[in-house]
Amino acid sequence: MREISVAIVSDDSSFARFFELECTIFGCEVSVFSKMPSDLASFDVIFADARGKSRAQIEDAGVIAVGAKGEDDAKENIPWPISLEQLQYILRQSCRNEATVNADSAQRTLVWQDRERGILRCGAKSVELSAYEKKLIEYLAVRVQTVVSREELNRLLGAQKGNMADVYVCHLRKKLSLLCEKTVIETVRGVGYRMRVSLQ
Repeated sequence: MREISVAIVSDDSSFARFFELECTIFGCEVSVFSKMPSDLASFDVIFADARGKSRAQIEDAGVIAVGAKGEDDAKENIPWPISLEQLQYILRQSCRNEATVNADSAQRTLVWQDRERGILRCGAKSVELSAYEKKLIEYLAVRVQTVVSREELNRLLGAQKGNMADVYVCHLRKKLSLLCEKTVIETVRGVGYRMRVSLQ
């Protein structure tokens, strides 16, 4: 797992030094600022020195206000001085949140379990595709987010006309719906189909 990225915002060197030292010991990558940085989204945890201020004066959502007046019970506020146990709890919680996001992402990734046999997997579920279904999804996957016409897919399947592509896309979608809740192949009305999810 990557290092937790922590920002400390304070013009008080002793306050900043406490957080910098303890977060570094915990294994975090720490940056110290005297003013709120503009790129807040690049940090996992932001501790802001709010002593003598109200939560309303710390306008940025997601910032942990340390020592904000009269609001110590708020979710994004913590008292000052903070205990080492409380600080470590916040950092461990950030690790868990990242692990949950990574696990959730892995569960929703479409991958080949056995490409030769046409077996797709998403999380713990898998399905076996027919030869035509495998041919379709391979073709659409290398053109992800690109609209492919019905005529082009018919030619791929060896049909010059008719609704062969529509029939096999329908079969393919039914199998994909067993794997993923989200739409993998969408219909572009009057044109054809577009694959919205990458295949690894």
